Amino acid sequence: MFHQVQVISEDRDVFRFLWWPGGNLESEPLEYRMTVHLFGATSSPACAGYALQRTARDNELHNQDIVGKKAIQFIRNNFYVDDLLASVDDPTVAIEVVERIRSILSKGGFRLTKWVSNDRAVLQSIPESERAPNLRNSLETLPTERTLGVSWNAENDNFLFNVSLPDKPFTRRGLLSISSSIFDPLGFAAPFVVIARCLLQDICRKGSDWDKPLTDEELVTWKKWLQNVPLLSSIQIPRWLQLDNAQRVQLHVFCDASQRGYAAVHISA
Repeated sequence: MFHQVQVISEDRDVFRFLWWPGGNLESEPLEYRMTVHLFGATSSPACAGYALQRTARDNELHNQDIVGKKAIQFIRNNFYVDDLLASVDDPTVAIEVVERIRSILSKGGFRLTKWVSNDRAVLQSIPESERAPNLRNSLETLPTERTLGVSWNAENDNFLFNVSLPDKPFTRRGLLSISSSIFDPLGFAAPFVVIARCLLQDICRKGSDWDKPLTDEELVTWKKWLQNVPLLSSIQIPRWLQLDNAQRVQLHVFCDASQRGYAAVHISA
C-alpha cells in the first residue's frame, strides 16, 4: 500500500539512501531518493491513510447511487490500514459494492486484493487472481482466515481460536510471556485470560524476581490454567449477531461483582 503513494517532490530529499549500481558491492555506491512512501517510516501509515481517504473524496460526486454511497462509506470507515472489513445483508448488493470499491480504489492507484467472503456467489463474481490465494482454484470448502489477527471460519461464519503457546519456564517472566501470547482483541477469551493476569498480579505484589521459580501454590494454579488453554480451540463465536428485518434490538448484559477484575461491553451499530 505504501509504495502506491508518491512522496511529493519537495519532501524526497529526506528519503535519500545509498546503493550499489546493479547490486555490485565492489562498485562505488550512488545516492538515490525514494519517490514513494517506504515501509518503516513513521509517516507512511498516515500518508497512505490520507491518500485512501482522498480517493474516496475525489470519487464521491460520481458515486451518488445507493451502491456508490455504500462503497464510499466502506472506504472511509471500514479500513484498518490496508485491510477492509465490511458486511451487507444481501449477496447481490455485496457483488455490486465489491465491484464499485475495486473500481474506485483503482482510480487512486490502489489494488484491493485477497478477497474472502462467506458467500460463494460473491466470491465467484471476483476474478480468481483477486481472491485470497487458497480460494483461487476451488470454492468447495471456504477457508479459515486471519483477519486483523482474529481467526474467522468463512464456511461457518464463526470466530475461533488457534492457540499455540510458547515453551517458557515456570517463572514470572514465563507467565507474562505465555498469558500475553493469546491474541484476543475482541475480548472473547477475557474471562479465561483474566485468571492468568490475576495470578501475575499476585506474584508482582510479592515482589518476586522475574526469573524466580513459582511457588508450589502458584504452580498449581498456573498448571491448571495451562491445561485448559487447548479448550479455547473448541470455542466458536458466531460473527453474525443481528436479526433479519428486526425493527428494534436490545442488548442485555449480565454481570456479577468482582474484587479481582472488571470488563466493559461495547456495541456500535
